Amino acid sequence: MVTTLLPCYTVKMEEIDLHVSLIALPPLAELAAIWQSLQTQSDHSFFTSWAWIGCWLQVLPKNLSPLLLKAERAGKIVGAGIVVAKKRSQLRLFKTPALYLHTTGDPKFDEITIEYNSFLADRSIAPQIVKKFLGFLFSHHEYRCDEIFIDGGIHAHGLQGINPVGTRLLVPRLRGCYSVDLNQLRLSGQEYISTLGPSRRYNIRRSMKEYSKVGALNMTIANSVAEAVFILGELRQLHQAYWQKKGSTGAFANPFFNEFINRLTSTQFASGSIQLLCVRAGDRAIGYLLNFVYQGHVYQYQSGFDYHVCEKYNGPGYVCHLFGVEHNVKNGHHKYDYMAGDSEYKKAMGEPDGELSWQVVQRERLGFRIEDRVRHAVRSLKNLSKKPQIFEE
Repeated sequence: MVTTLLPCYTVKMEEIDLHVSLIALPPLAELAAIWQSLQTQSDHSFFTSWAWIGCWLQVLPKNLSPLLLKAERAGKIVGAGIVVAKKRSQLRLFKTPALYLHTTGDPKFDEITIEYNSFLADRSIAPQIVKKFLGFLFSHHEYRCDEIFIDGGIHAHGLQGINPVGTRLLVPRLRGCYSVDLNQLRLSGQEYISTLGPSRRYNIRRSMKEYSKVGALNMTIANSVAEAVFILGELRQLHQAYWQKKGSTGAFANPFFNEFINRLTSTQFASGSIQLLCVRAGDRAIGYLLNFVYQGHVYQYQSGFDYHVCEKYNGPGYVCHLFGVEHNVKNGHHKYDYMAGDSEYKKAMGEPDGELSWQVVQRERLGFRIEDRVRHAVRSLKNLSKKPQIFEE
């Protein structure tokens, strides 16, 4: 995707007295108390809740030394974020100081893929807090930065008017989200499958008919940590088999990803935040889903499907999501979120639900503009090198 440059302009907002600081992380127990208290005052997601953030901090290598960014008003903490400082390679020639919000800038640690990312801020003054944070970080002397990366941000335009003067906001990647409104589905009294397009309904029903020849379709849900660990192990095997067949390594080949998911599952299952489902045809598993459940919002995070249960009309993913949605309708949740991405199944099974952006706030520097031009030139050359399609009548 071509980088989008959003202009910087001044937005008038009420000035409030905030004290901002950037410090080494306090002990995790102390930080947990701060974070969980602030959660009650903020609009946030599972990915910025202590469940995710706390687990992430526990498994991060100690040498990364994440920092706590906090804002206080009248002695009370009203905003927070965890940032990691890193020198980013620029055109393999220079190193530029950068800060990463709730990520590290290292792909092997960021493969866990945070979404709905943002600063944690008191909802009544959130724009002022974010504006103060950005201004503070770009003026900090000890941890000088020329770039601030916010991966999987809720919306880029929220920063458009509050990025500091002398900086620019770029969005290298913008991805649409797709979800199912479970409240609406519940009120309508309809089955989920009846809300899908005619061709999708037909294909799912054909798959279900084929699976029924193997055995009656049924779903089981992990009801203990031991069951959750078992289902996660089965999901991992199918997930890896699928991606390795496609020539990819698969997410679970990453030791950090494995450690993070294992810890998240074992520590958060009791809270109800981890949902692991298995759909079977008789005794044969056709697929597994790992969902996060937070404040009625179901985030579909990982899956593993068996595409060899029957000889034809295999559609394990569609059938598993059908069961997953119906289960969460019955459990009173309000959204089943396929999250960001343009996969065909997300478009077929959900409705458009906003966008997430991978964004960076940069100082106005000649080096960055040169970098933009070089990348644009490389993309253009790649496009020219592609063979043109020939259409024959």
